[in-house]
Amino acid sequence: MRALVLDQNANGGRGASGITLTDTTPPECSSEQFLVGVSAAAVAPFDVAVCYRNGQALTDFTHSFPFVPGRVFSGIVEQGGLSTRSFERGESVIGFLPSNVKHGAFAEFVPIHSEYLVKKPPSLPDESCVAVISHGFVGHIAIHQNLHLLKDETLLVLNAAHLAGHLAVQLALGIGCKVFVTSQTAEDVLFFDDIRLHKNLRVIGLNENVVDVLTEETGGLGCDCILDFTYSHQRSQYVVPSYSSILSDRDIISVLAIHGRWATTNHHLELFPTETKALYLKGATVSFICEHSWILPGTKQGKVLHIMQYLLEQLERNVLRLKPARVFGLERYEEALAAAEDLNNVVFKMDSNRSFV
Repeated sequence: MRALVLDQNANGGRGASGITLTDTTPPECSSEQFLVGVSAAAVAPFDVAVCYRNGQALTDFTHSFPFVPGRVFSGIVEQGGLSTRSFERGESVIGFLPSNVKHGAFAEFVPIHSEYLVKKPPSLPDESCVAVISHGFVGHIAIHQNLHLLKDETLLVLNAAHLAGHLAVQLALGIGCKVFVTSQTAEDVLFFDDIRLHKNLRVIGLNENVVDVLTEETGGLGCDCILDFTYSHQRSQYVVPSYSSILSDRDIISVLAIHGRWATTNHHLELFPTETKALYLKGATVSFICEHSWILPGTKQGKVLHIMQYLLEQLERNVLRLKPARVFGLERYEEALAAAEDLNNVVFKMDSNRSFV
């Protein structure tokens, strides 16, 4: 079988030089695992960070080299262990692997335990399924677990055209919230035109001042919740747009309402004492969006599977709208990773004639 393998001893440097497309033997399954033939795999920001930084993004996880990256995939059950009865051979499934597994989804076959699998709706294409799980899961936990967003509350989403951001916007509108969104390019603004007619959505234009708009729209009370996707994990830096309305940490706190909640993807967040005091005086909170904390412990697998099934149901009912996916074969992995680095919806599509050898 073919797999993208990341080797710590490979040539480092910028780019995917540590990754190689390798012909290897299929992984062995334990008695409690299924072997799934991969049909499609999502390229998430975390995967790009792992590949481009030669595994350095995994310093907080237990890993040995070489290993295969990739976490979210769709495929067909090829065989199961003696102790597994949850799925039948030939059944279509969606899988979400933990970040610390040695054999990921950027391969033609992957071993996985049943607690990381759900059934794939037959009416949905593989590309859409893996995209909504990979990016929608981040948006869902941000909305429901970090912010605990309630009906009629106000939400500001920074960099809303982010892969997880645009799905978080749609989830928040479904709750019944008033949502303000900022984008970084004219194309991002156009993306929201299709749902701009929603009475609770306010798209803040590129030439508008975000603080002034929010002050006017909320009557000076501020936003109940702020969801910050302006940090790019694969670049390990802020995505700085070409216009002046990006909010600083101080601006974010200033437009946060009393007892407001702020969730961010920036794990390098540093606040000045004056900013933490402002949060204290408002009784406000800040939290970090980390999907790995849900997958790794194993104690929340029931909730994880529930979220996966919920997202697939919403997609099947056309409640959620995805960005068009850019599909690549494994042999075009350098193009795929470059496209994913620019925050495109990227999916690896596997050859249907894959074999065990």
